[in-house]
Amino acid sequence: MKETYLHQLFLQKSLGNIFVTTGNKVLQVLDFGRHNTNSGPDFLEAKIRLGDELWAGHIEFHVNASDWYRHGHENDPGYNNVIAHFVYNYDCDVNSGEYLLPTIELKELIRDEQLDHIRIKLRNKNRLICEKSLLDIDESVISSQIRQVLISRLDRKARKILDEIHSNKGDKVRVFYQTMARAFGGKVNSEPFERLVLGINFSDFRRLNASPLKYEALVLGMSGLLPDKSENDYVQSLISEHTFLKHLLSLPQMNAVEWKYSSMRPFSFPDIRLAQFAHLLSKGIRLSDMSDPDADPNQLFQLLDINLHPFWDTHYRLQNYTKNKSSNLSASFKNHLLINVLFPFAYALGKYQRNNTICYEILQKYRLLKPENNSVVNQWKKLGVKVNSAFESQALIELKTNYCNEKKCLICSIGKEVLKS
Repeated sequence: MKETYLHQLFLQKSLGNIFVTTGNKVLQVLDFGRHNTNSGPDFLEAKIRLGDELWAGHIEFHVNASDWYRHGHENDPGYNNVIAHFVYNYDCDVNSGEYLLPTIELKELIRDEQLDHIRIKLRNKNRLICEKSLLDIDESVISSQIRQVLISRLDRKARKILDEIHSNKGDKVRVFYQTMARAFGGKVNSEPFERLVLGINFSDFRRLNASPLKYEALVLGMSGLLPDKSENDYVQSLISEHTFLKHLLSLPQMNAVEWKYSSMRPFSFPDIRLAQFAHLLSKGIRLSDMSDPDADPNQLFQLLDINLHPFWDTHYRLQNYTKNKSSNLSASFKNHLLINVLFPFAYALGKYQRNNTICYEILQKYRLLKPENNSVVNQWKKLGVKVNSAFESQALIELKTNYCNEKKCLICSIGKEVLKS
């Protein structure tokens, strides 16, 4: 038994929505919530009725109930709002603080044919229907489809950016940094990063005198990650500066438990990413620099150069020392920001200005960037598709996600060629 099988059964609602707990109470799932594929509880923002009471919170799944303790969830504040525990095998009671979690044992509810169906579905999930025929497709057909879906991807991203600009009353700078913040947060911390930016009053920046320390104090202080005191001179200066800025600017403050660390590599920990993000804020990035048709990627890379305090050369977190390493943005992360933030934003500005020249130039600049290295891109490479730049890798990610996975073969040039044969 795998936990992912239980997730799929819950997602499909194939086990129904009314259960009896191990404590012999009726539990009805009113809202199955949102499946969380990152760290933290498995299903977020769910709603249940337990007896006569309504509960809203998260739902956690395990193969064995005791896995709750084996995974250390009792010490993780991110699991404090779990309201129900679904397990294949009930081998112990589980408490969240003083709250005895209502537990559902699924062992007797799952039929063998349901499991077989789930196994087949997950095994075929990442396969491409046309993978055995790709080598027989004319390369011009593949190239044409790649260009088409990349334009489709950029148009979709541009629409989202322009909608956000409209929602923010034309404030392009705020929306740019919201987009940048999501990229800095990655899949795990994009939401808290964006919430932090929503709490920033950008008109206050003129009072910070472009001082990186003030920006770092503002951002790290708002995040809730700054300790109350520190023996390190740099961290203590951040604490002192934030105390002053908090009263001067009436800064809001997040809760430290909103930030996630599990299943992450240290260089993506929120502490160092927030410091890097703050340093970019202190530099300022002019939107005109991004949409300049003559600017090459090397010039845009320089916009992302930072020079953090030496403290960050030996720290990924504010309170944990590590061996010496570079605190600058890596070339691959800069590439990531160009691909997913600067270029889409410049493309959106071109759409906003109805300037087709900008849109065309941005499209061509993707050919000058290195391709991403991930499981989707590698899958296409194994099938013989040439991936020379971000132009191809971005298109192939879009093709797999929004065409192949959705079985939209009839609106894909490659799919049509396969179906002809």
